[in-house]
Amino acid sequence: MTDEKEFSLVELEDEYIVSSSGLRRSRPGLHPTEASVEYEIDGMKLVVGKCMRAAWYRSMDTEKTEGATSGLMQKAHSGKWNETGLVTRWKEMGLWVDNNIKFYNKKYYLSGEMDAVLKDPATGRRIGYEVKSFYGYYANKELTGSKRPEKPGVPKDNQFLQSIIYAWEYRHELDEYRMYYIERGDGHRVEFRIGFNELESGEHQVWWEQIPGKYWNFFQAGKVLQPYTIEGIYARYDTLLGKLKNKKIPPKDFSDNWSAEKIEWMWDHKMVGKTKYEAWKKKPDKNKLGDWNCSYCDYRSQCKKDEAR
Repeated sequence: MTDEKEFSLVELEDEYIVSSSGLRRSRPGLHPTEASVEYEIDGMKLVVGKCMRAAWYRSMDTEKTEGATSGLMQKAHSGKWNETGLVTRWKEMGLWVDNNIKFYNKKYYLSGEMDAVLKDPATGRRIGYEVKSFYGYYANKELTGSKRPEKPGVPKDNQFLQSIIYAWEYRHELDEYRMYYIERGDGHRVEFRIGFNELESGEHQVWWEQIPGKYWNFFQAGKVLQPYTIEGIYARYDTLLGKLKNKKIPPKDFSDNWSAEKIEWMWDHKMVGKTKYEAWKKKPDKNKLGDWNCSYCDYRSQCKKDEAR
């Protein structure tokens, strides 16, 4: 019998993917992954996308109070591996034009990287692609839709905002822009076309549209207009830049404990599931409802400290 620890590749990998040398230096500025937008429905102010306070913390080099877990890092790595494999496939198919294309918008100090550009073999049209992976029952139900009740598939809000920025930044170079989702289990895939319509005001209302395919649980043709514009998204970047310049912390956009008024409003607008709502009604102190964003925030402990001041 020996006390020598058993070699575990899995444990070594988990330790490695959450480690950091501390030598990397990122370019100052904002990112498409930090896109957000504020709008109003029936008197209720709503925000989707990245919390402005979280983006402010990152830009101010605030130390993260919640470290990345090996599980989240593994998901990120798996997504990147999927993207790399897909690019190889698209090259073999003769569709590839370019990939990992970096851009920089000087006005907003905004830098990002578009995943890929492919060519439609029938028309030669150039299509930009944002590649995302997903896994699990609820993600699948959201992205590919549900049969009962009948509900069409929709892209994730934060990922859509990121992608629509690429579509806007490359609107003069590309003929179309799409989001491509691949499931990390069996590999089924769906696509959304995304874009914007010019309004009489000169602003541009954004939309998404399901691309016909065999993997939808429920498909609904046509553009799904969103209650906000491209200009509204960039306005949030303007506000964030002002907060950064003045070193003034912005208010938080989300809460892990909604007020009763908001919960009732969310229920009336079918934005809360029946099971969660009924559990809250029975025991509101035990079954609190709130935004999922706070649970995944790298700065949630710091945010709570700042709220308490």
